[in-house]
Amino acid sequence: MRRFFLFTIVLLLIGSVSILSANDASKLTSQIDIVKGKEIVMKDQVLIPAHTIRDPGDVLNSWVATGIMAWGLGYDQSSGHIWIADPATKTAYEYTAEGEQLGSIDIGSLWIDATPFDMAFDNNGYMLIAQSGDDNAIYQVDTETGTTVSFLTGPWVTYPRGLAYDPISGDIFVGDWSSSTVYRVKGFDSDNPGESVDEMNTGMGISGLAYNFVGSTGNGTLWIAENASPEFIYEVDPDNSYEVLNTYPAPGDGAGYGGAGAAIDELGNLWLVCQGNNTVYQMEGYPTYLGGISGNVTLENADDYSGVRVSVGNRAGVTDEFGEYSILGVAPGTYDVQAFALGYGYDTVTDVVVDEIMVDDVDFSLVLIGGPPENLSASDDQETTVTITWDTPAGESPIGYNLYRSSVSGASYSMLANTTELSYVDENVGETMWYYVVTALYNDGESFYSNEDEGSIDIPPMSPSNLIGELNGEAVTLQWDDNSEDDVVSYNIYYRLGTGGDFNAIANVSESEALVENVPDGVNYYYVTAVDGGDPALESPPSDMVQILKGSIPPTTLNATSGLDGHVELAWVPPGVFYYEEDFESNDGGYTATNSDPEGWAYGAPTSGPMSGHDGSENLWATNLAAEYAEANGNYTLDSPTITVVGGTP
Repeated sequence: MRRFFLFTIVLLLIGSVSILSANDASKLTSQIDIVKGKEIVMKDQVLIPAHTIRDPGDVLNSWVATGIMAWGLGYDQSSGHIWIADPATKTAYEYTAEGEQLGSIDIGSLWIDATPFDMAFDNNGYMLIAQSGDDNAIYQVDTETGTTVSFLTGPWVTYPRGLAYDPISGDIFVGDWSSSTVYRVKGFDSDNPGESVDEMNTGMGISGLAYNFVGSTGNGTLWIAENASPEFIYEVDPDNSYEVLNTYPAPGDGAGYGGAGAAIDELGNLWLVCQGNNTVYQMEGYPTYLGGISGNVTLENADDYSGVRVSVGNRAGVTDEFGEYSILGVAPGTYDVQAFALGYGYDTVTDVVVDEIMVDDVDFSLVLIGGPPENLSASDDQETTVTITWDTPAGESPIGYNLYRSSVSGASYSMLANTTELSYVDENVGETMWYYVVTALYNDGESFYSNEDEGSIDIPPMSPSNLIGELNGEAVTLQWDDNSEDDVVSYNIYYRLGTGGDFNAIANVSESEALVENVPDGVNYYYVTAVDGGDPALESPPSDMVQILKGSIPPTTLNATSGLDGHVELAWVPPGVFYYEEDFESNDGGYTATNSDPEGWAYGAPTSGPMSGHDGSENLWATNLAAEYAEANGNYTLDSPTITVVGGTP
């Protein structure tokens, strides 16, 4: 067992103690590594006892983020870089800890009409971003590709500005500025992402959140940055009704309403951004470590010992390819330490005593257990669900099975179900292609993954596009673009004469063109659909319609109005013209409002202001319906249903 008190005492005696910044940390060997899908691992780093060289609240470093509007902030421990979200350009910018801009990603393309705010990084190395204005979702983003991995919504409703991630539980904290409420929800790797854990109205104008999994309590604390006047930074205990533990003045321009994003680095320092002066601050916080353990793990019949999960209390780490691991942030106490890897039996070392230094040589040797299930198969021909089946491992008697899925082949599996059956019906599929694996559970461990198989619902083809029609004598030639789907085998052609009545199928063709003969005089309408080769076959929604006028077609809806000077005014509708109108008297017309603001769009009868529609109808759609609805001030969206204008003149 190695002890580091001597190292620390020597430093104290020679008077060379200094506060460790992120730059200082980079000079230490074998720094913190982020292992995707696992916990934080720190190897062979000298530990400084939690009670020394800390003065929380002091500003250690600051720099101006020039040329951007700096609001959201995240800290990537795998690189030591700062990310800043700009709500004006909907862009995330990457900086070094010294303020050098390295690059950016366009996050505005991930959603429509929304503003990015605070950021965090999860155990998978993905960036989490809070956005407000579209679906108020938390997005999980791959910074290497700039693409969305997943997203979740939760109980917050209006203005989610603050965001923090607990790397131990995987929970996500969301701070709603307008309601002053912190919501803790299950994270992306849980069985129920977005499920509420707890919530608390803090009374603070929350602009940023950061989670320290040790903090001043040793059990994890939450930092809250405030956008208010005056402004403070609060350390609270989320496990004790969000009790305020410490309060510090917010760095910034002092004008108030400048608070924005927040994040914690690997040494427990707090990074903040002030939107008032576009400045990033590094403020000293509390350490992210107490005591710790380290050791080595071996695997039977394996050359690579990486990926073994070792857990102690509420902390965990993973091994590297040599089987070495190290876990920090362990509170003093006596623990049973367990090692786990798929395909191997559990191994436990009991009665490990941890204090404020490293406990070395907590070693494990894992042996192989029973094999995985066989012949996993996932369906791809059902309309709304995917059925997954598998066989019992040959010669084995598992006590159950864990089913996993991922949207990426061969990686990032999340557990979908635990069952004792040999099949499972996935009802939460959507239009995603899912990749499934299953493991067998034994009394002494969990098997390797089975074979992988992809599954999806049977999705109807897309509507054919760019339909055109041309009259040639007594026949109409129809042409459209080939559908891109490989499973489309034919097209149905539908026809109607006149502006009323139903369409009828008149032909099924295998090519993207057709000749319709013996076309009658009048207004002729055509559309096409795509048909796949499934059993039963699925048909796409209709294409756009084309209108073909043939022969002499009289106008319709002739109206005569007498004038005051004795003349008569005539008005009529040209052939084939159809007007869309909706008075909303009997129903809302299928329109939907995407806002939750009471001043936004609403359907019903107004109680003040103009009391009816222009045609005298009582019900209508309006903004600020409950008050003087013509005076609403904001951006609100009202979406119409699909409107089919059959006359060709919308």
